[in-house]
Amino acid sequence: MFRSVSSSLLWRGLLAIAVGIVSVAWPGITALALTIWVAVWAFVTGFVEVAMAFRAGQAAGERAMYGLTGLVSIALGVVLAIRPDIGALTLATVFGLFSIVYGITAVTLGIQARRVVQAIPRPTRAAA
Repeated sequence: MFRSVSSSLLWRGLLAIAVGIVSVAWPGITALALTIWVAVWAFVTGFVEVAMAFRAGQAAGERAMYGLTGLVSIALGVVLAIRPDIGALTLATVFGLFSIVYGITAVTLGIQARRVVQAIPRPTRAAA
């Protein structure tokens, strides 16, 4: 059992090294492959979300959000499939903007959580 696990780890490690070398040697084709992969992911998740919009037992607002996010995801997949060349640059830009917004949100929530924790009265030690 341990032999098959170590063998699997070895092969995955060698594959990761090979992929890393290819990525560094040919960044253009790597960006294209990543863009196509994200396009396929967007299509699949989009269709799943649209299908979930028609599932029974959910509120109309939830179904509408599933449908809307599914359609946006499908649109992203279409755009990336049509123009993968500009899709790679767009993905990097969107990821950067997302990271900035996420970071600002996380810092803001962290500050608010700290204020809430500081506002909670601390129990005093009872005299024994």
